[in-house]
Amino acid sequence: MYNYANVPGYSPKGKTALTVLLAGDTYDYWKKIMEQGCYAAEKKKLADMVSAAIVKKIPRIEGKIEVLDVATPLTYERYCGTWKGSWMTMIPKNSKMEAYPCKVDHIENCYFAGQRMYSVGGLPVAALTGRTAVQHLCRDTEAIFQEQE
Repeated sequence: MYNYANVPGYSPKGKTALTVLLAGDTYDYWKKIMEQGCYAAEKKKLADMVSAAIVKKIPRIEGKIEVLDVATPLTYERYCGTWKGSWMTMIPKNSKMEAYPCKVDHIENCYFAGQRMYSVGGLPVAALTGRTAVQHLCRDTEAIFQEQE
């Protein structure tokens, strides 16, 4: 569980956002639930179970949870187009971690970005490599890279 209370802009003043990671290979389970037509009900059931577990751990928040959302592997598949809804790259045992370049020196105007560019990967890696690829593009075309706030 991660509490974003000290991260500005993540929630309105006096409130916080919490995330809970339930790791495991559940893609086939959620796919079957979707096909059976009970996806929303199963997500609600899971949200209620997680909420109860959080309240048990932090009793003072009972009755104060305003919004619950469950992201399943199907959520990541739908919004990110990831294989089997993975949100991070899985590395087989005994494999070395590799990073791939965002720019290929011997191919002009070729830039790469994506969630599997660096181990362990994931959506943050996609954002980082996208930014890096754009910086390379700007440098190569003499454009000015400007961050937006």
